[in-house]
Amino acid sequence: MGRRKIEGVQRMPSGKYRVRAEYRDPKTGKRAEIDRLVKAKDAAEAASIREKLLAERLAARGERKALDRTRLRDALAVWLKSKRLTIRESTAEKYQYAVDRWTGSLGEYFLDRLDPDDVRAVMAGWRDVEVATETINSRLRALRTFAKDMRVSHIVDGVRALEETVEESEADEEEGRGLSAEELRALLAHGPTAPMRVKNKRGRLPKKLPTWWPRAWALVATLAWTGLRFGEASALRWEDVDLDAGILRVRRAQWRGIVGHPKARASKRRVVLAPDLVATLHIHRDAMLRGQLMGVESALVFPSRRKAAEFVSNTHARKSMLTACAAAGIDLGDRPALHCLRHSFNNLVRQVSSEEVRRSIIGHAEEVETYTNVKEHEQRAAIGAVVRLVKGGE
Repeated sequence: MGRRKIEGVQRMPSGKYRVRAEYRDPKTGKRAEIDRLVKAKDAAEAASIREKLLAERLAARGERKALDRTRLRDALAVWLKSKRLTIRESTAEKYQYAVDRWTGSLGEYFLDRLDPDDVRAVMAGWRDVEVATETINSRLRALRTFAKDMRVSHIVDGVRALEETVEESEADEEEGRGLSAEELRALLAHGPTAPMRVKNKRGRLPKKLPTWWPRAWALVATLAWTGLRFGEASALRWEDVDLDAGILRVRRAQWRGIVGHPKARASKRRVVLAPDLVATLHIHRDAMLRGQLMGVESALVFPSRRKAAEFVSNTHARKSMLTACAAAGIDLGDRPALHCLRHSFNNLVRQVSSEEVRRSIIGHAEEVETYTNVKEHEQRAAIGAVVRLVKGGE
C-alpha cells in the first residue's frame, strides 16, 4: 500500500514539508490562506504543525461569530453623509480626505473586528512611506471623531498621535512660518499708512490714504493681534466685539460665503484684545460710519466692499497683508501671507503663557474641548506680555 496522503501536507525535495490551509478571515469575511515550509520528522508532525498554525491564526484574528457585519467603509460613508449637515464645507473636505485614506487601508474590515492594533499598523505604514506626521495625526483625529460619533471607540482605544520626528521639528524651525517679533513690530508700525509707503504702478508714492484702507488694515491687525483664522475673523459681527471691555467672542466662521461653526468646538472662545487693536477697531468703525462706506449697514465687522459679496475675500485680505509687508520691508518668501500671522501670534503666546492659556486664546482643540478653567485675567496677563514682547519691552 502507498503512503496515505494527509490533507494540506506535502513533502518537498529539500526534505521540508509544505503545509497549506484555507480559512475565512473574520475581519474581512474574505478567503485567506496559510502556506508555509516547515521542518518536521514526518508528515504526521507536519500536519500537527499545520493545525497549530491555523489555530493561532484564527485566534489572533478573533474567530467568533460576528454580531455586526458592517464594513468600515460603509460606516464611514454613512457617518460623513450625516456629518456634512452640521459642519463647514472646508471641514467636510478634510474629513473626506481622511475617510478616503482609511477606506483605502481598512475599508474591507468588519467594524466589530477592527481593533487599535490595525489602526496603529496603518499609521506606521504611512510613516514608513514618509507621510508627514501632522497629516497622519489629522487622519487619526478624523477617525477618532467617527469612532466617538458612531459609538465604536474600541477601534481607537489607546491609539496615540505620532510624535513629531527630530527631522520634522528642525524643518519647521528652519521654515519659520511666522513673523519674528521684530518683523511683527515693523508690520504694526507701518500698517496704518502702508499704501502711502508703497509705490503705485506709475512708480510714485500716493499722497492720500485710500478710504478703504482703515478697514483693510483693521482686518490685518486683528489677525496679527488675535491669531484668529481668516474664516473666523471675516465672520465677526459687531455683536461679537465689546471694545469697552476689550474682548471679542469667536462664535462662527465662514468659508466661501458659507457660515458655520468654527473649526472645532474648542474654537468657540473668548479672546482678550490688545489695547492697540481696540484703538484700531475704533478708527475702523468711525471711518465706516463717518464715510458711510460700502457695507456700513452690515452687521459684519469687516464687510466686503463689493455689492455682490457679503464677506471680505481671502484674496483682498492677502493683498492688504502684502501691502503692509512691503511698507515694512518684510519679505515673506514661502511663508503663507495670512496664516503666518496666526503662526506668529501663537508662537508669541507660547513664549509668555501656559499651554492652557495659549490654547484658550488660539483655539487649538487637540485633546481639550473647553477652556472653562482659563480666567479672563489670565488671558489679559498673557496678552500684556505679548504686547511688551512685540514692542520690545516698552
